[in-house]
Amino acid sequence: MPRDNHRSKLRRRFNAAKADLLATLLNNEPAITPDDADGILDATWQHVDSYVGIDSVKPFKSWLQVGALKLACLLVTVREHFPNQKNDWLLSRLFDYAGDPDDLESLEKFVNSEVEQERQRQAANVALVDRLANDAECCKAVRFGIRSSLKGRNGLGFDPDRMDEIEQRVWLWVIDNGEKLRIPGESMPARLFKLAQLTARGHLTECLRRKRKFRGVESVLAGRRAGIPTEGRHTVPRPSASYRDEKCRGSALADRLQYGEFA
Repeated sequence: MPRDNHRSKLRRRFNAAKADLLATLLNNEPAITPDDADGILDATWQHVDSYVGIDSVKPFKSWLQVGALKLACLLVTVREHFPNQKNDWLLSRLFDYAGDPDDLESLEKFVNSEVEQERQRQAANVALVDRLANDAECCKAVRFGIRSSLKGRNGLGFDPDRMDEIEQRVWLWVIDNGEKLRIPGESMPARLFKLAQLTARGHLTECLRRKRKFRGVESVLAGRRAGIPTEGRHTVPRPSASYRDEKCRGSALADRLQYGEFA
């Protein structure tokens, strides 16, 4: 089975088992809060590629339950004995701890080692950002990537004055995930161009969601101008293709948003 299809199947099973896993965590570990439980499940999912069991529902659910309960136990122990370690990323790293949760000396060595590795990783990523942000080609690639994704999208709620904010999001991603850019392959400007495009599209999605919340009146008015009855309807039906071809000159995405396809 292709890896993507296998992962999609596991994702569906993971989502189906989530409610039971949350209840199990909260019932077995009184010190675990609902937010802790969500974080534990997210950390467990991040390690789903390590699952090598039988490709059926029950073994996978058992693997999830064992992993989640192990993380919950370790989280409680770390909080109790190492209260200064409050970083969210540590929860995911605890999944790789193979020692006894009650062996505090071994656990402390593991935690200290992970903290030092994370410190070095962050320092390397900050140095990478400093270098890339002072490289003219890389900066140009980031700006062009943002513009290529947002060109002509002003009508969808995008504010051109927020270009700098999107650019900052790109550099923040590099600080958190810079090691992914060091994998041999494409040139750094090409990678930054694609990263900037994805970041800008994410920002555009946020704009569309905000716009969607307040589009009700505009949709009704648009439907009335098109001669479409709206009484008793929550959204305006999509007009005929001939009307769209004649009257709509915006982007396809703007057209779909305006006439209620996302409702």
